[in-house]
Amino acid sequence: MHKKSIILLVLILLTPIFMELQAQTPKELRIELREARRARKDSLQSLPVNDYISLNLVSLLPTDTPRINIGYVKSLNEKFAVGASVGIGTNALTYPYKEDYFLWEIRPEFIYNLGKRGRFQHFLGLETFYISNRETLRNSRFEPVNDQGGTIELIRYDRADFERTKYGAVINYGEYINFSSRLALRTTIGAGIRFKDNSFTNVVNPRIDQFDTDGFIISGYDREGSRLGFELNLDFQLIYKFN
Repeated sequence: MHKKSIILLVLILLTPIFMELQAQTPKELRIELREARRARKDSLQSLPVNDYISLNLVSLLPTDTPRINIGYVKSLNEKFAVGASVGIGTNALTYPYKEDYFLWEIRPEFIYNLGKRGRFQHFLGLETFYISNRETLRNSRFEPVNDQGGTIELIRYDRADFERTKYGAVINYGEYINFSSRLALRTTIGAGIRFKDNSFTNVVNPRIDQFDTDGFIISGYDREGSRLGFELNLDFQLIYKFN
């Protein structure tokens, strides 16, 4: 076909589209584009979230106990899913550098999917956890379990081997934000209880110390022994979906 004939044919086919666009006002065009973008976002957030692997972004932050935490969730049906995550922390993840730092954790979870509410898909979860970590501490202090009837407030030391175990359970509430058919962000907030046990061994040059107070501020220290407390959970996980 001659080149001019092809161009003429294309113009004839596009003429109805051009006429429709010209018939619309700029305001109508903006509304139509906005509705189209909203429809695409709603379609994206309606994608299912079934089986997936996760990378916890919060645990990678330079906190006192950084670690790499990777999880897997398996869907049982439309409403229920089960999963677990494991985490490992070493000296290489710490800043400032920690001496002899090692941590491991495991977090099984049972999930109930609430479905789409508003723009995103929501869920409830029951999560249990067990964490164990150890490290060598220097030039610090701790509050001893045996305080000699209140006569010893703190023990200061040059060096000590510190170990901590923590376990408990939290109830989570969260949502999934889809970036694509495969990638999504899982946001979680939860609260529960935890049991924590701290121990200090091989303490070098221990001596009695006292609380340093400045108004209502008490300088940092660790507490020896077991305690029951409140646990707050805040997580952001990058997930890759298999569905």
